[in-house]
Amino acid sequence: MFQLHLKQTARIFLFCLVVFTFGVFCNDDDDKNLQRAEKAEAAVTECKGPADVLLVIDRSATMNNGSKFSITKTASVNFINKLFAATPDPSYNEYAYHQVGLIAFNNNIDAEPLNQNGNYIQGVINESTGIFGNDYPSDSRRTSKAIQEADKELNPVFSAVNPVATRTIIVLTDGSPYYDIDLAKNSADAAKTKGVRIISVGLELDTISNSTERTKAEDFIKYIASTPTDCYYVSTTEASLENCISISAADLESELDGVYNNITAALCDETPPSVNISRVPAGTLYNVDSLKITSTATDDIGFKSHEIKWSDNWSNAEDIETVICSDLTGKIINCETESLGPFATGEIINYR
Repeated sequence: MFQLHLKQTARIFLFCLVVFTFGVFCNDDDDKNLQRAEKAEAAVTECKGPADVLLVIDRSATMNNGSKFSITKTASVNFINKLFAATPDPSYNEYAYHQVGLIAFNNNIDAEPLNQNGNYIQGVINESTGIFGNDYPSDSRRTSKAIQEADKELNPVFSAVNPVATRTIIVLTDGSPYYDIDLAKNSADAAKTKGVRIISVGLELDTISNSTERTKAEDFIKYIASTPTDCYYVSTTEASLENCISISAADLESELDGVYNNITAALCDETPPSVNISRVPAGTLYNVDSLKITSTATDDIGFKSHEIKWSDNWSNAEDIETVICSDLTGKIINCETESLGPFATGEIINYR
């Protein structure tokens, strides 16, 4: 609580409400990035709140190249282990669990709904037949339909979504949508407007021989990611992609595990934010015609939103005005009021 004494006006106090969402660690240095991932994995034992996560995994024909598909399955199983090991803080709310679901896509879409049993979902991934069977990578990619299905699965109208959980779609693909790419982008936009976070992982896109198709795939994973730190570019060379976390995959399994480590850490933010308050004019106020309140919230992971509330009659709940600032693209959010005033002599302005 901050308190100001104003000549001929009164006291002002401030409180900032900060609501968390999650981002990911980002570092331009690949080695440092992996080191942070390892530390994050070791540190994540508890989450502030539960997470509902849909793994949307490409099983088109190109995923048969090398061991991409089997490595993706192994890394996804490891990710579920890490996520469920980081249990939600039961004091945060009454929902002390995570949920994970699967979407496997090529020309067809197969789905496994959200489930609180991580072992069950891991079993589905490891089955030799079924939606992740080893003989399934084939055909082309209907990415738009896969994202639509994941969005539907995270919609409380259609499924058992945890009402207080963060909702996240992780799309792992090794190419651009074979069908209408604009439809796939629109599907991602529709999910994001509902508050769903999308993390994209582009797997070995640098190996696509057709330069036009490679560019389309790279642009696509950048576009659908909720923020630049939600886009991962896992390459077989030293290639990098602007506005994505670029990782060279000499050992694909290790690197993909590193990506999932970062994502797990991002879903389990434990570092409190800092909030700095300022106002214009500053200092002792004399006969002020207007006042502007600014709040800057900073966090190493990121925010969903924070807000400033103010009133000239705090005892009257109906007399409170609110400025809400939302920004899913950064780790710093600046929030400020319009100019408040003019004020009558002796008027009391409360803000928090």
